[in-house]
Amino acid sequence: MRTISVGGSALRPDAPRGGSPGHLAALSLALAAVVLPACKGGTIQGITGQVGSTTSSPASFQVSGQGVCDKLSIDFGDGTPPAIVPNYDFANIPPVSHLYAGWRGRKTVKAGSVENCVGEAQMIFTIGPTILNVGYAQPRPTACDPIPGKPALRKNTKVHITTNPAPNVRIDFGCAFGGCVFDADGRNPSTAGPALPFPGLRELSMVLRVGTQVVQGGTDVTFTTSQAGPLEVCVNDDNLSDNTGAWGLRIEVDESNAL
Repeated sequence: MRTISVGGSALRPDAPRGGSPGHLAALSLALAAVVLPACKGGTIQGITGQVGSTTSSPASFQVSGQGVCDKLSIDFGDGTPPAIVPNYDFANIPPVSHLYAGWRGRKTVKAGSVENCVGEAQMIFTIGPTILNVGYAQPRPTACDPIPGKPALRKNTKVHITTNPAPNVRIDFGCAFGGCVFDADGRNPSTAGPALPFPGLRELSMVLRVGTQVVQGGTDVTFTTSQAGPLEVCVNDDNLSDNTGAWGLRIEVDESNAL
């Protein structure tokens, strides 16, 4: 007959119910001795952040939860590699700092489990100043130039660009009698022919490019990147040497949904 051993006592599955009080007491003690080991590790429950006091100061993040994670990760939402933090004790929450050296604006910061840890948390975090001011002056040697000092944009990044509305912040494209002075909307309406860098878009207008993605620019334009690449500002003109003046650009980048 088959028996099951528990704590040194042999139990017969088909044994009749009942039994002596002493036998039942011994069985109760044997079953009470079968104790599962305590669950170890940590559980992530939330994340908070504090922006740096200046643009050159790091931001600080703290992950809340229970227990101790052998390892957890914090993705800072700017395309840099996540930080892997060992022995993260939620009873004594250690801050994790990060310097945002790329684009400012909205980010999604995520905390996740790596080793002996469960759960995840995220927050939308805004790094200011959110507006980057860039002077796009003429003449230039090439029709397109990347924004200096900034990393490539990631796919699914939202970009919003406006221009200085002042009437004297324009580009003179060198026509006789000042007949070609335009803001970033260019000659509107118009359609550029094959001789211009971007046929089909407006003549003498601003054009934005990320990789092979080309967007008609202007005095107020918003788009989402379909691929990764540097943000390039272009002018749809085939003769840059006779240009003078500038456009004043105000650039906002939202990486909260970037991939």
